[in-house]
Amino acid sequence: MAKKFPLTPDGVKAFQAEWYKSDDRQLQDDAVVASSDVIKWFATHFELNEEQSDYFKGLPKGYLLSLGWGVASGVIGRVPLDLKDEQQTTAKGICKKAKVSVSVSVSNEYNWQTGGVTTKGIVTGTLTF
Repeated sequence: MAKKFPLTPDGVKAFQAEWYKSDDRQLQDDAVVASSDVIKWFATHFELNEEQSDYFKGLPKGYLLSLGWGVASGVIGRVPLDLKDEQQTTAKGICKKAKVSVSVSVSNEYNWQTGGVTTKGIVTGTLTF
């Protein structure tokens, strides 16, 4: 997937519609990128302006690791992505006063008899300032 989407609620929905068309191998490769460098993952899939990019780069490393692992889990399981923009921060561009909140709820079940994996959950992000 080479197309980039705006980092807005509608852009995230459009990304997800394309993302679900990817094969498992592509999603696994994508998850590796998200888990190791979530900023790169966002920059690969979404149009980030300079202020948004600087904002992500300014987040604490521990938070970025947690965010990356959560996004990676969601990518592998094709769980729904939901971006809520409480005060249109993305229309203005994420600024240093923005608060980013990401909630990840993902569960995986492995069926040893069939070899099948079932993933359920959601990755939700909220931007406020």
